[in-house]
Amino acid sequence: MRHADPVAALLRANIRRSLRTGLGGVWVYGSLPAGNAVLAPNHHSWWDGYVLGEVAATLGADFRVLMTARQLARFPFLRRVGALGIQELRPAVRAARRGAWVVVFPEGAIQPAGPLREVKPGAAWIAR
Repeated sequence: MRHADPVAALLRANIRRSLRTGLGGVWVYGSLPAGNAVLAPNHHSWWDGYVLGEVAATLGADFRVLMTARQLARFPFLRRVGALGIQELRPAVRAARRGAWVVVFPEGAIQPAGPLREVKPGAAWIAR
């Protein structure tokens, strides 16, 4: 677990409050990872990363999500709650080895629901 960071704690509390007031609910089907995991979900909403981070936190897991440089420049505060740049694959691997959930959106960006688009290979590389 990372050292206590009061700014990160405040950000996590704000994200948690947003999730609880902005969503009608979250349903999980099937089992969740008991330890480290590399997750490669579809990305249909900006809520996706927040929900996965909250589920990981609820289970006591550390959390990392890979984001583009453009996204991190626009939302730099997300680094405080686990975001890494897509070029930071080695830190992502180290985090997964230490027990974190590492999320890679394999389509690369938010996409409308529908057929799977071209998938980027980052999640498989990190998992290996």
